[in-house]
Amino acid sequence: MARKIEGTRIQSGLPERLRALRERKGWSLNRAAEEVGVPPSTLSRIENRKMSPTLDLLLKIVRTFDMHPNDVFSGRPDQQEKQEISVSRASDPALIELPNLFYKHLHPDMACFNFRAILITLFARSVEEYGGLTAHSGQEFVYLLSGKLQVHLEGHPLVTLAPGDSIMFTSSIPHAYVSAGDSQAKLLIASSSEEDVLQVKFQK
Repeated sequence: MARKIEGTRIQSGLPERLRALRERKGWSLNRAAEEVGVPPSTLSRIENRKMSPTLDLLLKIVRTFDMHPNDVFSGRPDQQEKQEISVSRASDPALIELPNLFYKHLHPDMACFNFRAILITLFARSVEEYGGLTAHSGQEFVYLLSGKLQVHLEGHPLVTLAPGDSIMFTSSIPHAYVSAGDSQAKLLIASSSEEDVLQVKFQK
């Protein structure tokens, strides 16, 4: 059965990051709330970890601050300078829970690199549940860790992956990922684009 998640749960440094972005702009809580379009009490509760924002509210925050979603969700706002090495631990809490998938950007502090490493646990059982076909710039590499994955590529035959299989394609081809096994699919994505699964979903 597909898992449908109505809300959005963020296990990351969103409250601290949101406060840092607001203060960097020199905005009071009231001003930021006005720009986002919510009561000041709502932003206050998010910043104080008393409320988990909905996907719609997260979208408003991302657009208001003109940021990539990973800039908002990063738990390390003070580590944005260029780095040469980054280590990601299994215990790192930067998990984003969206409808029908869990999303974890493995190295959000390495924005200087020209690709992104993303770990996804996928519950979507149809293209519609995934959110439809999406397309963006760059190239995409997908390695299936567990489960069974269907890769839908517009104008191309359906590709089915088993654990250990991989696929690489041009991301401008409209595509969608669907979990096709008895359990959710877990996949590692390397994307050369500055856009990725999270950003494309936030632009919908």
